[in-house]
Amino acid sequence: MRKIGFGSFVFILLILAIGPKIIPTKVDAPLNINIETTTERVARGDYLANHVWVCMECHSQKNDQFYSDPVKPGTEGMGGLLFDSEFGKIYASNITPHKIDNWTDGELLRAITEGLNKNGDALFPFHPYTLYGSKDLEDVYSVITYLRTLPSIKNDVPKRDTKLWANVMVRLMPKPATFIQKPDSSNTIEHGKYLSGVCARCHTPQTNGKPNPEMFYAGGLVHPLSGDEIIRSSNLTPDLETGIGNKSRENFIGIFKAFDSKDSKTILIPKGARESDTPMAWTQFAGMTENDLGAIYDYLHTLPPITNRVEKYGVK
Repeated sequence: MRKIGFGSFVFILLILAIGPKIIPTKVDAPLNINIETTTERVARGDYLANHVWVCMECHSQKNDQFYSDPVKPGTEGMGGLLFDSEFGKIYASNITPHKIDNWTDGELLRAITEGLNKNGDALFPFHPYTLYGSKDLEDVYSVITYLRTLPSIKNDVPKRDTKLWANVMVRLMPKPATFIQKPDSSNTIEHGKYLSGVCARCHTPQTNGKPNPEMFYAGGLVHPLSGDEIIRSSNLTPDLETGIGNKSRENFIGIFKAFDSKDSKTILIPKGARESDTPMAWTQFAGMTENDLGAIYDYLHTLPPITNRVEKYGVK
């Protein structure tokens, strides 16, 4: 009986991993919608994709000789960035018209917010579709509209090469989007909460691959640098000693806006020099408005302060 049970389990795993169309998902988004292109949507999509949701941070080529690995101009959306992880090798997709021109607006909406591609295959959740699926639908429409205005770049990205158990896991994760209406910008706390979703992904420690709710925004999540070097994310709670409780609103905004210049995108990094680089997308986030950065500050200061002294740099 144990042999039969184990065999059935393995068979189920193979079905999930190899035959994804056999197991239906819970996602059922409309695929034949048509989004009207307006100048307002393109501008809003540009702002979100480059500076708030930082889509281009992963879907472009990076210049690793400069501080914070800024996006190489002219590569926006071409994809190909490799995420070599414990799950296997995952590559960021080409999201320029070269690859998405034959996608409907509905198919793009489903991919961005619910985690299924044009063929109905599950996307790897390095693309945070659960985050985008909890945003304002109009904002997602704006990003889709903007993507269609990008220069078409021919770049055929390799397919991901992930482990069997990762293929099973990723297939079970897509779920329907739960769109909300974005708050009015005059409500700075709620507005800041809406804008800061991407921040939580890197600044909240994880337990068994899941964010630890007791350490929300407390920092310490490990990110690889070169070789055996690592960097840990900062504590963004308003703790006075280990977080941002001792930073003024103006200081918080100023740290970001210091990277909002052409020169800031060409700060050379000495090769092999530890404690001299970061995966933090400073040059991307620096393009946010001062009002939006200030709103994020206001929201972060409503969080419970958590004492968590983070040693920024280390080795594996």
